[in-house]
Amino acid sequence: MNPAIGLTSQMFDDAVDPGWSAFTLVYAPVVVGVIGFLGWQLITQRPVLTVDQDGIRLGTRRRRLGWSDIGMVGFVSGTKGLQNLPVIPNDAWAKGFDIRQDNVKDLAAFAGWLTEVIDQRRTGVRG
Repeated sequence: MNPAIGLTSQMFDDAVDPGWSAFTLVYAPVVVGVIGFLGWQLITQRPVLTVDQDGIRLGTRRRRLGWSDIGMVGFVSGTKGLQNLPVIPNDAWAKGFDIRQDNVKDLAAFAGWLTEVIDQRRTGVRG
């Protein structure tokens, strides 16, 4: 028997609480989706944050800003565990990106370090 059919038939059975069955119908796909998404990130090792001599890259090929393209680093925002740090480009029409807490554990320290590196790149000092 198909589990979905069995679960929906139990919803109308007097022995099973219909509220619990409805909750299970909604909750189970959400849990499977979250586990699938986290598994995909773990297997593909994404999102990957790369800071190198060329600039900052988030992911394998999508979001990239060279050092000369970075305008400034924004302020850390969001609640604990779901914080993000915006990287704002020089060009108003260009797209920046947010570095999330799943990339860097301590975003405040990273923001200070990244701002320092950007300032060094602007003044031409290598350190």
